[in-house]
Order: sequence, then structure tokens, then C-alpha cells
Amino acid sequence: MPWPSTLLQLETARSTLHPWTASDADAHRELVAERGDGIARRAGLTDSALLAVIRRDVGDFIEYYGLTVGRASVDEPEIAYELFRCVHGQGFAIEAGSAIIEAAIAAGQKRLYRRCVVECAVVLSPQRAWFQA
Repeated sequence: MPWPSTLLQLETARSTLHPWTASDADAHRELVAERGDGIARRAGLTDSALLAVIRRDVGDFIEYYGLTVGRASVDEPEIAYELFRCVHGQGFAIEAGSAIIEAAIAAGQKRLYRRCVVECAVVLSPQRAWFQA
């Protein structure tokens, strides 16, 4: 099942979320390098609707955010994101996440899952529904 087009282009008060483009590749490599393990965990997956998040005022790539099958399913996807440390604590993740959740609800998603990844180490805890209609 392809992802609804309503999940592929979003706007927030401070950022634009759009499908990956070639121009996002260098910034994504920098994000992976900042993490330190050199492994691109999410970008480029065909079972995902991950969007590049661009700050409107600066025009720079600051994170990716979106839905992926992950450990869940297309009908009940996992919400995923990763952002540069320099924008931690500024509300960008909450803003982008709210836009993703609202778009998912509008597209008919009934449940979203989340998995915590902290400083590159997966927190070994049961997967939990984050949103359920």
C-alpha cells in the first residue's frame, strides 16, 4: 500500500517537510556523522514516508521525520525522526511530529507506534502505541 500523498508534503509554522531530494544527501550524511556510527538507519527505505525537515528562516536541513513500517506494519506504522543536536530543545521535533500525526489521522491511520532510540542505542522496551483513534 503506498503512503497517502497527504503525508508527503507538510508545512509547520517554522519548517517545510518534503520528500528526500538529492540536495538533502550531504546534510543527511552530516547527521549520520554527528550520531557517530556511520549507519543510515532510515533514509532511502521504500517502505517509509520519511520527510526532510527544512527550517524556513534559514533554509537548512535540520532533521527527518515521518512514518515507516519499521517493526510495525503499513496499516499501523512506526513514527520515526532524527534531528541535529544544534536544534534539540527548540520545539522542531514536536512541531514536525504534530504535523505528521495530524496528516496520518487525516489519511485514516488508526494507530501509530514509536520506538525510542537514545544516543544511538535502542532502548529495549516493549513497543507501544503512541496514538490510537
